[in-house]
Amino acid sequence: MRKFVGLFLAVAVVVALCGCGAKNKLVGTWTGTMPVVNGLTGDFVQVFNADGTYSNEFTFSPPIGEKMIVRSSGTYAAEGENKLAMTGTSVTLENFPKELDQVVRDNASKELNKKSLRDITWVDDDTITLSVQDQTLTLSRKKE
Repeated sequence: MRKFVGLFLAVAVVVALCGCGAKNKLVGTWTGTMPVVNGLTGDFVQVFNADGTYSNEFTFSPPIGEKMIVRSSGTYAAEGENKLAMTGTSVTLENFPKELDQVVRDNASKELNKKSLRDITWVDDDTITLSVQDQTLTLSRKKE
């Protein structure tokens, strides 16, 4: 269970508190699929606003139990050509099993209000990749 918590937290919460971008190119809604554990994946939606704020939602449906959701928000600013500084200001969890809920909350709270730098690679104008703790997450711009 601790391995699941560690991986889930490392991927979901840290990615939730990370991002990428340059100028206003990043503004918009981005979607992707993120690995969780044992071949299972979850859906990730990242919104970057023009005012320098962001929000995101990670949704994971475990084999047993209800869909779990991690939501976070904060601020972001470009730092150099391929880096983005992000500071998470809130994280909320939904439908986490009791044995995971407090552990994930405690670990997530340690990341709040800390500036975090993330690498970004622009594949094209509508596709980016993020490197997060030795994992790569590909996000595609949602056409509105």
